[in-house]
Amino acid sequence: MKREIANEVARLGGDPPDGASRREPAPGMMTSKSGSTATAIALRVFLASAPLAGLYLYAQYAFEQARAQEHRGDTGLGIAILLAIVCVSLILSFLVDLMVQIARKRIAASMTSLLILAVLCVPLGWFGCNWFDLRGSMVCEQVGDAFGAFLGLFEKAA
Repeated sequence: MKREIANEVARLGGDPPDGASRREPAPGMMTSKSGSTATAIALRVFLASAPLAGLYLYAQYAFEQARAQEHRGDTGLGIAILLAIVCVSLILSFLVDLMVQIARKRIAASMTSLLILAVLCVPLGWFGCNWFDLRGSMVCEQVGDAFGAFLGLFEKAA
């Protein structure tokens, strides 16, 4: 009877029974909760910023090539379409990630996904405010001011 209880305690995560050793995690696996949370947040930020940084570098190259041509074409329109495709795909992927993280009850990861979604939705909000001529509304002004303050953080850092 004692042996069965000891085995059950060991199975549930208690001390191992006599003569048995606790299984060690595989090398490279994270064991601390804060370490895995920090990694998850850093990964989400990287996955959101890498496609946008790549698009920025491509846009700089495309605009430089367009300046050298006699007939410039619609380089800006092409970049805007690519930006829309990247933003919509990122919004959909982070929306799915947000639902998964909420289901798993991972607060830090879900808050990070929610913040990234908020930043990615700002261009769509700006487009909607201009399309429907709502630039003077309180909501559009507050979102625009908040996004301007967010961009101002990067200007101070540079």
